[in-house]
Amino acid sequence: MCGNIESRRKWDQFWDNQAKSQAFVPTLIRWGRSYFSRIYVNFIKRYRVGASLLEAGCGSAVSTLQLASETREITRVTLLDFAPQSIIVAKRNSLVYGVDTNCIVADVHLMPFQAYSFDFVWNMGLLEHFENPFPVIKEMERVTKKGGKVAAIVPFRYAPLIFLSALLRPLTNVTRKYEKFQTWEETRRVSSSKHLQQEFEEAGLEKVEVVLVPGSFFLTVAVIGEKASN
Repeated sequence: MCGNIESRRKWDQFWDNQAKSQAFVPTLIRWGRSYFSRIYVNFIKRYRVGASLLEAGCGSAVSTLQLASETREITRVTLLDFAPQSIIVAKRNSLVYGVDTNCIVADVHLMPFQAYSFDFVWNMGLLEHFENPFPVIKEMERVTKKGGKVAAIVPFRYAPLIFLSALLRPLTNVTRKYEKFQTWEETRRVSSSKHLQQEFEEAGLEKVEVVLVPGSFFLTVAVIGEKASN
């Protein structure tokens, strides 16, 4: 429990800083998130999302809000995060994008939804924060409708920039400042593409594919699976 409280405090501080700080590192992170949000939205548009969408571990929710504002078939958007400050930021962004959302503070390991609730469940940059992401994947699968899709975008394990950042970490103040917000050690937890595919399949998902996200400079991969229709 103490670990969960400390983790929540850390992410509350992160999102509060992201919303307010004009310092170089938070500004750089905001710019990066804006760029990659556009990349992720363009990528996900290749797939049929359906009417109801959940971002489980939403952070600022910018990608989901962009997607919903540009996709007519999406009529119900739910945003969930365990950090209250994240939800405050997500609500503010919902107003900016003009998207009606249901915002919930809850844990992705035990989401307050009935089974078969959403057509599309996804997140970005979430699974690598867990030593064992399988329970999160399984919970995402549980709340997905039959025939719906589950997707996760995670760092590419062998991304050149991840290796470069690890090499530069002892030498640059920029990297040390960045580690106040997110630790590079978490990228070491990212599983291989084959292992990610296996975890999605073990969670009960079918037609699982692992794809390098175009335009992400080999930084991220998307894992996408479909819930069985029968």
